[in-house]
Amino acid sequence: MGTRFLTSWLPDRADVRSGWREYAAAALSGLAMSAAFPPLDAGWVAWVALAPLFWALRGRSGKAAFYRGWTFGFFFFYSICFFLNSLFIYMKVVILGVVLLALVSGLYGGVFALGAAALRRRFPRGSLLAVPAWWVALESIRSSGELAFPFGTLAHTQWEATALIQVVAVAGTSAVSFLIVWVNVALCHGLFGAAETRTAPPRAAFRRVRCAAPAVALAVVVGIWLGGAWTLQTRDADAAGDRNPPGIDVLMIQHNIPQTEKWDSYHMFDTDRRRAYRIWDKQTR
Repeated sequence: MGTRFLTSWLPDRADVRSGWREYAAAALSGLAMSAAFPPLDAGWVAWVALAPLFWALRGRSGKAAFYRGWTFGFFFFYSICFFLNSLFIYMKVVILGVVLLALVSGLYGGVFALGAAALRRRFPRGSLLAVPAWWVALESIRSSGELAFPFGTLAHTQWEATALIQVVAVAGTSAVSFLIVWVNVALCHGLFGAAETRTAPPRAAFRRVRCAAPAVALAVVVGIWLGGAWTLQTRDADAAGDRNPPGIDVLMIQHNIPQTEKWDSYHMFDTDRRRAYRIWDKQTR
């Protein structure tokens, strides 16, 4: 019975042949989202990068949705982890390891697509908020535990949008990831409509662009951005009027250090451990 269940989830050749455009769109979506990360750092792309994936998921469910999402996840994670191939000079198997890493991490994309397709089908209107929440939940799971792999957190794409990311002080980085996915979902809601249909007349699809979902999402993002800009302006004004503005002490810790040596004094710029904040390299835990 277990074998039958596993074989039932293998991809259908007919689905791959007939839906190759959708698989291509999912791959494009993954590549586009990776462009929002270094080295390109095109953060604005993140706000529309999921649109091809949601287009590919129209009317799909079950393993058809899962494999389209897995395709997205593989291309996304392989692109942002491609730099690891530079370790080839030390270990030849790294090239295969990066592929396997992308395949395993890409499963999160498949699970996301599976849940997103189900939510959009069962709760057409509620999915506007449920799908972003589903992404954030999976992002949190992927970033937790001993096997955590926090690469690809969408909030990191907005590091240059200083005003927007002020919301992190209130709601954490998950809020930024939620906003990004919400805008993508709202955009697709306007373009493709709330209903999971693949046969909507083109004119009807274009008329749905005028629906409220994209406008509301955009208004919320702009409002948060304006609020962040006001916060920064107020803070700068207060600091300018104070001859002794309050500050924080930061301890910098050198990167690429083995776990057993990272606390050694000769690896630190400052050995005072009473600092309020310590900044670690992303590879240290």
